[in-house]
Amino acid sequence: MLFRSGKLKRYKEENNLDYILSDMENAITESIEGAIKVKDIVSGLRDFSRIEKPKREMADINDGIAKTLNIIWNEMKYKAEIVKELGDIPEIECDIQRLDQVFMNILVNAAQAIEKQGTIKIKTFCVNEQVVIQISDTGKGIPQENISKIFDAFYTTKEPGKGTGLGLSISHRIIHEHNGTISVESKVGKGTAFTIKIPVKKYGKIKERRILIVDDDEKMRKLLSEIVKKYDAAALIRAAKNGFEAGELLNSMKPDLVFLDIRMPGIDGFEICRRIKSDVKLGNTIVIMMTGFTDEELEVKSFDAGADEFIRKPIEIGKIFSILDNIRSEEHTS
Repeated sequence: MLFRSGKLKRYKEENNLDYILSDMENAITESIEGAIKVKDIVSGLRDFSRIEKPKREMADINDGIAKTLNIIWNEMKYKAEIVKELGDIPEIECDIQRLDQVFMNILVNAAQAIEKQGTIKIKTFCVNEQVVIQISDTGKGIPQENISKIFDAFYTTKEPGKGTGLGLSISHRIIHEHNGTISVESKVGKGTAFTIKIPVKKYGKIKERRILIVDDDEKMRKLLSEIVKKYDAAALIRAAKNGFEAGELLNSMKPDLVFLDIRMPGIDGFEICRRIKSDVKLGNTIVIMMTGFTDEELEVKSFDAGADEFIRKPIEIGKIFSILDNIRSEEHTS
């Protein structure tokens, strides 16, 4: 027995068993935390990629906000004073559980953005046949250069291990499913404010938008198609690699929106834009000019040609979503 005991002792010393055993608990804990994070990411991806329509019923947004606050109160109460200005708003046809998920994502982010103690303000009101929900905080804010990225999947400003980077992407998708818009304003050191607008009127048949993408780069055409499809699964999307193909599609499909590269072989984007804006049959077509070049004069020339928007490559998903949100918002107020 002594021999065995001594042999066992030497074995433990030679193989660092004491260290391995002491570290095992930490390793198991980290593995469990990693598995939970993977579960959260998979769950978020399922939400992000879901294509079914909202389960619609008449519901009170103010009630949904109140229930959401009750659920997350323990996380909020030590970080922020909650100021509520809930107006007299009508019930809307919506999937209230999905909207509650949006409110929860934004409110939890607001609490996490407050480093010590601050204020979160929730305001609801009705204007232009839309219910408006504004959620603002006095947290650390978002740098201006990151504003256009916050709705991108997996983008996050949180420290490693906190959040999946999917919450706001999912929230954007949910609001879009309700024919609504979501926008954000932020100042570093001052805080962040989200504004959500959802139409009051009941859902009718959603208009099928006709969208044309004109670019000589096949990868860019594919990328833009995927982004637009992510925003609007019902959109009819066509693509052209040059001005001649674009001309044929403009005549046959009469698009509502055109993404138009500036520099292409043959007919350039400026000329195509001028043709669109001079054609009475395409008078309501929105043109978004694009370029990967940094020449500032290209932006001026784009608007001179009649462009409605101008963006630079590489394309940011958040920027495209923001433009499409603005178009949708104008449709609701017109």
